[in-house]
Amino acid sequence: CSRPLDTKNRSGSVLGRETAIQKMVWGEDGWLRLASGSRVAEATTVGPDLPLVPFKKEPIRDEFDSTTLGKHFQWLRGDISDKIFSLTANPSHLRLYGKEMIVSDYEVSLIARRQQAFIYEASTAMVFSPDEENQMAGLVVLYSNILHYYLYVGYDNHIGTFISIMSNDNRDINIYACRPEAIATGKQIYLRAEVDGPSLQFFYGFSENDYKPIGPVLDMTILSDEHSGGFTGAFVGLCCNDPSTLSAYADFDFFEYIEK
Repeated sequence: CSRPLDTKNRSGSVLGRETAIQKMVWGEDGWLRLASGSRVAEATTVGPDLPLVPFKKEPIRDEFDSTTLGKHFQWLRGDISDKIFSLTANPSHLRLYGKEMIVSDYEVSLIARRQQAFIYEASTAMVFSPDEENQMAGLVVLYSNILHYYLYVGYDNHIGTFISIMSNDNRDINIYACRPEAIATGKQIYLRAEVDGPSLQFFYGFSENDYKPIGPVLDMTILSDEHSGGFTGAFVGLCCNDPSTLSAYADFDFFEYIEK
């Protein structure tokens, strides 16, 4: 299995860059400056006297009943949505078409949303019927294509269909982060990720009320700005890979994201 969780003397932000508002003034020289006269943002500032316009709260569960994907979902590298997913091929499901492996710099079938809290759980239900090695689909918690944890269903010529975890820590890849567990082909499987600050635990089951843990508690602090040298923060989402035939697909029944 992967190395056990060890967060001693480690810190990191998985939330990426956070926005803030400061009161500004135009100087006589035409430059915009902080009203406080400082060069450092204040921890608190007086807000403008304007009416509140609250944003509609996002639903915690997306049943994929719409023909358009929710605005909180994102994908990589331009407008390739028609190539990587469909909301009409299997109504009330998100169908992801298998593309290149998640580590690819090109066409990857991956739909994800930002992590916006330090404690959350994300769940999905998926039907996937791989019949060749390198066909994979499942739930991914990631920072980038070279920094992620992937709970996936795959295929092996000796095992058949199985579920396992792949980890990637800046190209240090552990394909079988834990011993693969053989499962039935084509049966709906439930996948869950539970993040609690610096730790991540994956779960799976064959009903929504019957999850069991798989693999060790994993180190979420590697999915951070500090560890990656980036600034985007972590994401959680769905992925499907089929670099050999580009013919496999996975149908996801829902995606649920609950902040704790």
